[in-house]
Amino acid sequence: EPTASPSPPSFQWSSTTTNASVCSAAADRVDTSRGLKEKGIATRVIDAYSVKPLDVSTLSAAAEQTEALVVVEDHWKEGGLGDAVGSAVGCASTVHQLAVTEEPRSGTKEELLERHGISHHAIEAKVLQMAAAA
Repeated sequence: EPTASPSPPSFQWSSTTTNASVCSAAADRVDTSRGLKEKGIATRVIDAYSVKPLDVSTLSAAAEQTEALVVVEDHWKEGGLGDAVGSAVGCASTVHQLAVTEEPRSGTKEELLERHGISHHAIEAKVLQMAAAA
């Protein structure tokens, strides 16, 4: 499993999982982490399966050990996991949110992940953008 290391820059994202199709999306996030590692960016994936109870100790440790958190969720941004993580650890780390921000539509899993900016490609692009700005 990919983990954070002192160098190169470390970033982190967490993912919600509520059903089988989203669990496979979490597996895609591990693949994203491996792809980023090949590009010299160490990451870790935290599977935050629920907003309550929130594993504040794990998230706090990650916030202290990494340069930023990227929360990816397949739900509305407002009132979701990203807001909960931001409230819990936002003062210790920058929290970036990738989430649904427009009216959901029908489509394949891949189409929906791309449309809402939470696909493998969108996550990788966000982390690369963050690394370039660091």
